[in-house]
This record gives sequence, structure tokens and C-alpha cells, in this order.
Amino acid sequence: MVAVVSSDEDGLLRLLDAPPAASDPGLNVRFFHLSTPRQAVIPAVLATVESPVGLTRVFAAGADPERCTKRVKTSSTAKAAGCLYAVNAAPFNMNTGACVGDVISGGTVINYDDTRAFASWGLSKTQHVFGHVSRSKASSLRVADLASGFIGGLLVDGGVPAVSASALVAARTAVGADTSGRLLLLTVDGAEDEKLGMNITELAAAFQRLGAHHALNLDGGGSTAAWWKGHGTADGIIDKPTCNDNTTICERAVATVLCVMPPKNNP
Repeated sequence: MVAVVSSDEDGLLRLLDAPPAASDPGLNVRFFHLSTPRQAVIPAVLATVESPVGLTRVFAAGADPERCTKRVKTSSTAKAAGCLYAVNAAPFNMNTGACVGDVISGGTVINYDDTRAFASWGLSKTQHVFGHVSRSKASSLRVADLASGFIGGLLVDGGVPAVSASALVAARTAVGADTSGRLLLLTVDGAEDEKLGMNITELAAAFQRLGAHHALNLDGGGSTAAWWKGHGTADGIIDKPTCNDNTTICERAVATVLCVMPPKNNP
């Protein structure tokens, strides 16, 4: 299926049709290497979700009424929420754990910043939403789950890398969708203090080559983590997170995760 791609009238939103809801997310996880002129081998993980509607969620750390006031590791939130696969999501205040930008979880607004300072990714019952999503627009589009990105606007816009020159090299997490509306979750290993990983210009080019039609850079650096139930470490971590921004492998506590739920008939 080729998605119908449209732009909101204010030019700040990109809407892309998602495949119809299904009982199985159709998760495929691929491990591979990327490269740049600076670094020949950069481990990466790409998760493709064939049917994201109803089976892709954003979860804030902690339980009501503690959500967005504390930080919890991606692996811990993923296990507690019953995820099949998960990555870290939106940025947050390192001191308080408070969410930064916009977060909607299961139709509940957890946090909102209507200043258009943050581009976001969201999912309704029919569409992916990329860009600056006002609270009123999220409501009218019936966005069920949404998370803000970090550093600038869209990473890939209409199949074209949309990021100007950037210098900061780090681990990266990004969310995207291809022209068929499949969800793409990309994590790239790195260590900010050691200048390992990718800058967002490199990330945009790589994600576009991997099939992203629209994409958003999520929180990265020491926050980047990918979790897959029953795989990887004892905690389910399948990448090499660097919570202290050096080469020591450790998982950082974060405020939100983007979660792929298991098949409805096979929790």
C-alpha cells in the first residue's frame, strides 16, 4: 500500500496514512552497521512495525500521579507496560525528570508545550503525524500517542534529509515512517564524550537511505536505548547504551518510552 501523504495548511504538519489496525504489529528487528568518514563501523538497530495502529504506544515513567515527575530506565518501563519492543523517546529535565515538549499517552495529555519549540511524532487510528502539533490539532486529529523530538524540526521530510549542518556526535534514537506507513525505530550506538556515533545531519541521511519518508530525531546521547523482550542482556537491552556519555555501557533513566505492544492474541 502506498500511503496518501498530505501537508497541513499551515505547512508545519505532515500527515501520512498508516496501514489498517491489525492484531499483530508485524515487528522485524535488524542489526547492522552504519559508517561515516569519521567512523567506519557504527552499530545500529532498525525496528520495522508493519501495523503500528493500536499497537504502538508512548508511556511516561512512573505511575499516576507520578508520570513526568521521575525518571525510569527504558527497560523497566517497557517491562512494566508489557511491551514487545521499546526505545527511549522524548527529552526531559535531567534534574527533575519532567517531560520536555509534548507527550500524549493513550489519549491522555501528559505534558504540552504549545510554543512550537518542538517537532513531534504522533499516531492516530489512521495516520502518522509529524511536525509541530498544537494541542488543538492533536485533539482534532484524535492523536492517541505522541512524543516530542529533540534538536530542531523534522529529520527527514518527504524523503529528503531536512537537517542543516550539525557537529555534535553522539548515540541517536529516531522515529520515522516509510511511504507504506510502516513505523521505523532507529537506534545508533555512540558515546558523546568520545565523539562516537553520528551527528544529526549524518543520521538524517542514513535514515532516509533506510527508507524513512518522514522522520524525527528523539532524545539521544546517553539516553539512547533499545529493548526487545526475550533478547539481549538480562534486562532485554539489545544496543550498547552509554548513560554517562563515555564508553562505559550503562542504561540511563528517562522520562518516556516509545513502545511496540505484542500481538493481541499472544501477550
